[in-house]
Amino acid sequence: MITFYNSRFVKFQYYESEEILQQTWNYTHHRNHLHFYQSIHQFLYIIDEYKTKKALIDFSNFTFCLDAQSQKWIEKNLFVKLAKKNVSKVALVKSKDHNTQDSLQTLFSVGMEQQPIIALFFDTLCEAKQWLTAKPVQGTSARRQKLAKKVSPGV
Repeated sequence: MITFYNSRFVKFQYYESEEILQQTWNYTHHRNHLHFYQSIHQFLYIIDEYKTKKALIDFSNFTFCLDAQSQKWIEKNLFVKLAKKNVSKVALVKSKDHNTQDSLQTLFSVGMEQQPIIALFFDTLCEAKQWLTAKPVQGTSARRQKLAKKVSPGV
């Protein structure tokens, strides 16, 4: 594991053997959008450098409310760019804050619908890593797996 950056806001780690980039939000209250946007740019830069196809974002300590402007920015600067970088799977660990999680759930379900990426929320970091490292079921397309997960309760 390589730790690229570790601040009071965010930590980036790359797991070489699994080829997974993990972004962990450390700080629970951001004062403005600048820290958030900067962290997203760093995340994309590392994905580009290591050509990773799998990402894990740990939102468990994230309690930053995303306004409409931030949501549009994320759709344009994260979702679209992840697809262009050929990222295929994104595992997301749920926020402990209910309101934050509701907004993240809406953002990712709507924003990722237009992208060829499977993005799923998990209750724990362990579950998220297991899903990222699991081999796909033969004969099942990624799109069908994505739809099956959307209707599965508990995930």
